[in-house]
Amino acid sequence: MKVREYLHKKEAVTMASKDEIQKKYNELMGMSIGALDVDYAGVGQRIKEVRDQCGFTQSQLCDICSCDTTTLSHLENGSGNVSLSLLYRFSVALGKNIGYFLVDSPLADIAPIIESASDPKWERCSKQSMDLMNAVYERLMAYQDYMETEIKRRGEAGE
Repeated sequence: MKVREYLHKKEAVTMASKDEIQKKYNELMGMSIGALDVDYAGVGQRIKEVRDQCGFTQSQLCDICSCDTTTLSHLENGSGNVSLSLLYRFSVALGKNIGYFLVDSPLADIAPIIESASDPKWERCSKQSMDLMNAVYERLMAYQDYMETEIKRRGEAGE
């Protein structure tokens, strides 16, 4: 729900505290400049995937977004960059939130990917199927946590 909708319905809007904002700022300041770079190859790959799903050719998408096919081709092949303005036009034309295309970038929010994964086919799943999927998800998250801890341990040990 958007902030405007919250205000219209007179519901509370959760906002970050000053301390939370300062903490996030300090975390960002501790990152190297390279860590803040946009993953343009990931952006291009997502654009290509969604363009294909929508049934657009490169030429058709470029006509809609007022850009040349060379730019899109380079972007989709991982050898080009995209301006925020053009990425916004792609997101509107392809019906995705702009964050969806930036999800591979370090500061991106993965919520658009999670939201897009919500598919009507999940509604057809039985409780047993959903329990199984939840168990798979839990194992995947446990493995991810283990790997992050192991990488950190190895880095501290100088391995």
